[in-house]
Amino acid sequence: MPTQPCRCTLPLPQVRQAQQMSTLVARKKSELSAKLERLQEKRDTLAATLDSSKAAAGGSITGGISDEDWRAKYEQIKSQLPNYKAMKKELSELEAEAFTLSRTVEILQQQENEMKRAVHKQEQKAGVQVGDVLFGAMLYGVVIHKCVLRTVMIHVVSLLVEAI
Repeated sequence: MPTQPCRCTLPLPQVRQAQQMSTLVARKKSELSAKLERLQEKRDTLAATLDSSKAAAGGSITGGISDEDWRAKYEQIKSQLPNYKAMKKELSELEAEAFTLSRTVEILQQQENEMKRAVHKQEQKAGVQVGDVLFGAMLYGVVIHKCVLRTVMIHVVSLLVEAI
């Protein structure tokens, strides 16, 4: 039976595009199969290394650290947990207080500005300027409170860092 020539119904540009796609797919497939082989070899190497580590450690999965060492470390951490929780609670209380104090400082500053404006208006009416000295002293007090608050926060954080 004689073979007949292929009668493609696709136009020539589409055939070329299909050929290019098949070439790209074949190349990608060969790259992925090579990558798969490399990864399988790496997995086998790592499995062999793990097996030799287990054998050297006497069958322990932890890689040489005995169960007693793990238990001792666990008990040490467990014994520090109440102290950590207490310090964490204290820190959260101090953070809440710091937030309250910072909000109070903001409110006081707003009130100070309002009072300054009112006093300034009164001074302009009377032709006097003494309010700046009084409000400067009030502002100094607010700044001192901020400094004390920051010092307390730094101290608490340093205590937590030392405890950990």
